[in-house]
Amino acid sequence: MNFEEQTIKELNILKNTEKPIIIVGAAILGKMALKVLEYYNKKAICFADNNKALQGKKIKNIPIYSMKDAVRFYSDGVFILCVAIRKNIVPALKGIKKQLDCLDFNGDIISPYSIIYASQIKVLKRKIDSSKLANAIESFSVIHENTCKLPHLDICVTSKCSLNCKNCSALIPYRKPGVDADRIEIVKATKKLFSVIDGVRWLQLFGGEPFLYKDLLYVAEQISKIDNAIIISIVTNGTILPTKELLSELSRYVSIIFISNYGVLSTKLKEFVELCDKVGIVTNITDFSKQPWIDMGNFNKRYYSKDQITNIYNECKKDDCLYKITPDCKFILCERQLIPTIENNEDEIIELNDNTMDLNIIINKLSSILRLPYISACDYCKSLIEVKVPPAVQVQEKLKF
Repeated sequence: MNFEEQTIKELNILKNTEKPIIIVGAAILGKMALKVLEYYNKKAICFADNNKALQGKKIKNIPIYSMKDAVRFYSDGVFILCVAIRKNIVPALKGIKKQLDCLDFNGDIISPYSIIYASQIKVLKRKIDSSKLANAIESFSVIHENTCKLPHLDICVTSKCSLNCKNCSALIPYRKPGVDADRIEIVKATKKLFSVIDGVRWLQLFGGEPFLYKDLLYVAEQISKIDNAIIISIVTNGTILPTKELLSELSRYVSIIFISNYGVLSTKLKEFVELCDKVGIVTNITDFSKQPWIDMGNFNKRYYSKDQITNIYNECKKDDCLYKITPDCKFILCERQLIPTIENNEDEIIELNDNTMDLNIIINKLSSILRLPYISACDYCKSLIEVKVPPAVQVQEKLKF
């Protein structure tokens, strides 16, 4: 039985079961699982989560229990394993299965891969080859294999933003007034990149502020047709309220919208979430209003040791902060690569729409970049020192590199 056949088998269990359904994990994929259950006309009886801060609360009026209590109440139920999919799924999944083995569990298990597959093929009804999507999902179900895959990719459709945050990691105050991506060129660049990799687990339409970009819907629709782009999302800052019509159209292509809450600056956050609920888009809010930011420092070269510069790179890699396509269609790993005075940078950037580069050149260059122990831009960052600063401090002027 191949991966897609196993996935379909699990979804048939979910579709036909009369047993209680438990969603393990009350986070992003758990919310997406609710949409899958809705498609099958099913309801979850509870969530189960190891996070004690969530236990006793509710999502959509569905209670959140501890894993121990969920198994005690519904030991023969159907447990949907919804691990944190923005990180490596494999170790998290092994941990949950081990926990269930230690409890008196004798029910059915639905893997996170089946929920991801159903969310794209059944719920969104994306116009893609389901087998190719399954192959891309399968490539992330094992740790060691001979594939070229990216856990995460930001497509920066615009560098225009409704905020001007002094310590913005995307360097927005230095890129003012900002530029929009040409919609044809950014889609072309993205498709070219995907043609030389096995898949991307998590793709984000990013900015700047994506809802300032007039061609957001067009780009979302075109990206949704890429077979090996697994989950598509948008990141916004809660300052702009799009129309209900736009969100309704985006709900056909986008699995989730991440909202960065900057407190008093995110003036449209509540209305935005309510509107997303009405059109059926899952939202996830991260409260940055009270979390200090890290000051990455000025743009001088620091002459770190090899160990120091490698540590900087590995910290960003661990947090899935790498891999981006800029509005002018460059594949980069970090916005600090945009610093004009940086040295030895050219070999660490791919000009995706350079017509003189055929696919073999791109493959070789990408493979070389992904094997690097660090990039030159790491020597222009002081994140090792971790100087904490207030979040989202606004500046009026354009800053200079």
